[in-house]
This record gives sequence, C-alpha cells and structure tokens, in this order.
Amino acid sequence: MTIGNQIEYHNSIDKGKRRGIIRAMMPSKGYGFIEDAKTGKNIYFHAMGAVRPLYDDMREGMEVEYMVTEDGRGVRAIGVKEIG
Repeated sequence: MTIGNQIEYHNSIDKGKRRGIIRAMMPSKGYGFIEDAKTGKNIYFHAMGAVRPLYDDMREGMEVEYMVTEDGRGVRAIGVKEIG
C-alpha cells in the first residue's frame, strides 16, 4: 500500500529497520522529523517514539535507526535510537 509520501508499507507497519538523520527538532512541542536515508523523505516522530537517547538528548544531525508505522494520524517513526 502506498502512503502519502510514496513510501511502501506492508500491513500498516514497515517491519524493517530504517536509517536516517534527524533534520528538525521541535522541543517545545515534543516532536521532530527524520530524513530517511534511502528516500530522502521526512518522517515525523514524537518524543514517546524515542528509545535512546531520550528525546531531550537528541539533536539535529544525529544519525538514527527506527521503524515506521501508520496510525489514525498518519505515518510516523517509532523505536528511534542513535546509531553509534
């Protein structure tokens, strides 16, 4: 199934891990965006989706690994953790 930004997902959850770079952080709102390494598309992530380091310690430019899921609000990254 194709979702908004043309990334293909299977059964609403992309079971593979993805890599990307945090491109934007909105600390006062508790979310940010990851640029997917393969597609170049931006993927939303919420502070609750951060695993390590905690959201407050994440920075723009940090290389991360994550999984993608879709819920009633759309596509988002979960299990976000720093690589390295």
